Amino acid sequence: MSHRNIRGNVGDAGKAAPACGGANVNSHGAVCLVNDEEIHDADILSGIAARYKRQYEEVNQELQDIVSEKEKNKERSTRAEGRGIMRTASLDVKIQFLLAEHDRRKLPGAESTQVLQTDNMEECTMKRGRDRDFEAFKQICCVVPGFVVQITNVRKETLDDMLTYFRQLEAGSKSARGDDLSGLRKMVGHKLNADQASPRTHYFPPEERTGRGLQNDITGCLLCPIEFDWNSASIKAFLRKHDNPSYNINSSYFIRFLYQGQEGDPEDIEKGFLYSEWIVQGLRHVFTSPSSVFQSTTERENEPPAKKARKKPTKQTVAQLMGMKHVTPRSVAYIAVLIHFSLTDAENWCINYNGFNYLGFYNAIVDYFETATPDTDEYENMQDILAWYDRQVFPMHAKDSLTSKPSTAFRDKLARQHAAKTSCAPRV
Repeated sequence: MSHRNIRGNVGDAGKAAPACGGANVNSHGAVCLVNDEEIHDADILSGIAARYKRQYEEVNQELQDIVSEKEKNKERSTRAEGRGIMRTASLDVKIQFLLAEHDRRKLPGAESTQVLQTDNMEECTMKRGRDRDFEAFKQICCVVPGFVVQITNVRKETLDDMLTYFRQLEAGSKSARGDDLSGLRKMVGHKLNADQASPRTHYFPPEERTGRGLQNDITGCLLCPIEFDWNSASIKAFLRKHDNPSYNINSSYFIRFLYQGQEGDPEDIEKGFLYSEWIVQGLRHVFTSPSSVFQSTTERENEPPAKKARKKPTKQTVAQLMGMKHVTPRSVAYIAVLIHFSLTDAENWCINYNGFNYLGFYNAIVDYFETATPDTDEYENMQDILAWYDRQVFPMHAKDSLTSKPSTAFRDKLARQHAAKTSCAPRV
């Protein structure tokens, strides 16, 4: 078909054009005829453009998804790095405040880390709180990979990113606490059932804390401070009512489950204190392996060696992931808190349940270890407790608290005998 221009008024063009689907009216009022090949080429170009547009949008969306996934992976990684904070550093994780205490100590005139020699209880309490926070900060530096680098490269424009980083670490620590509570709830239930003499007087569902707490004779006894005689029906009733100040079950942290054999002497409160089978099993469950929980905590003579495992476990334990080889005061305090909570009938985690302050309980155990003065009997006692836990939880890395004593005695005895031989030798 040849090209033609049909000139005329718009009305005439409108009458003549309908027979040709490729007619267009130009700006001068003329009708231009477009052939089918040009229409076909235009359709092809339009399709190609649409296809490239779709491809561009798809590639752009893929790039956005990749960036988003990287951000999510980074957040998940940061959360994972924060899982050890509560377990080894602090029950009340507020990293921003811990960092502020670190920075405050760099200021001119800041007090030293030595214990204040003062009779002012308020000043001592404040000082101890700061020391506790500073120690928590140092523990975080050890347990969180790259933490020191992150906090030393802070610029004003990245402050919001730093606060986000802190929040993600804190979220990770809370997630770990939730997982630990879930696992220990079951462990405590199984242990409560296993420890009862046959026939069993009460069954504790491992999956829930219902039926536990002070109203149950078994768990109530474990939660009772040693200062009160749980076997006395009248005292037990007073403790359960919570209406007599003289029988306040929350008035003491010397609680039975913290003692060796769950028995303590009110006249000698440190005897057997923190030599707890409950804490040993809690430490094993959280840090090493749930399968090692119910191994005996007593050494048996003439016992045949355990059968060699066919395969070594490929999954790393929490302790291995953290590089943890020894039990620490703060890990003991953390497990003590979770065991106590698992013995109650609380539905969900809370820092204060039925008047019992878990943060105060945690701090009391931490201070029991950390305020001991080196080269004192008290300090040696703390080291003996930690060495005992090491033998139960990390036997491959345990340091016998008496290791140096035989060596010293060995050398002293040799020196005395050498001196005796020298003095008895005939003079020439």
